[in-house]
Amino acid sequence: MDRHKRTADIDSVFWQQWQEHQDYLYRCCIKWMGGNPTQAEDALSMAMLKAREKIQHSTKAIENFKAWLVKLTYNLCMDLFNIMSG
Repeated sequence: MDRHKRTADIDSVFWQQWQEHQDYLYRCCIKWMGGNPTQAEDALSMAMLKAREKIQHSTKAIENFKAWLVKLTYNLCMDLFNIMSG
């Protein structure tokens, strides 16, 4: 499979999976960002971009995509929350 086709396939699967879990991740972000919806939306957007970039450069398959997304999003939220409350 050529690189362009592979990237298009990965993007398609990523967006399908992201949309499936987006509402759940947003609710998690609200909790992790201390109930602030604006910060939660920002964190979710940043998590989406970071996850998409990591997926495109990944060489191995992700076994549990939802768990992977939750962990990535949690870590990002904790980093942001610590910076903002620092």
